[in-house]
Amino acid sequence: MSRTTSRLGMALATGVAAVGLAACGGGSDNPKVSDASAFRSKCESKLKSSSTGNSQANEFVKSKASQLCTCIQQKFQAAGLGDKRFNDSAALNNRREGTQCAQEVLIGRSSSGGGGSGGGGYFPGG
Repeated sequence: MSRTTSRLGMALATGVAAVGLAACGGGSDNPKVSDASAFRSKCESKLKSSSTGNSQANEFVKSKASQLCTCIQQKFQAAGLGDKRFNDSAALNNRREGTQCAQEVLIGRSSSGGGGSGGGGYFPGG
């Protein structure tokens, strides 16, 4: 994969790896972070249905969706956000976990520092 494609994938994942958690309602369509399986499934579905104009980057990110979503869910859980729901943008938006996972999964770079707010964002356009 070229460096440009890696950057595009990273940008896509930083914005989308965040998963586009817009409004969905409650129940199984809006699982808690602590419901690992349901949260990851919802995350993967959102990632795989999101796209940019670069098909190569889209396919790369989609191929990493499971790893990205597992990483994000685990980091949210570790940050004490297990009671938050998938669509809880007030609690999950603009956190570092999405950016950290994009760096770790897509470009193999270990991220430093903990969770917290002020990162590249978990939600696209959030």
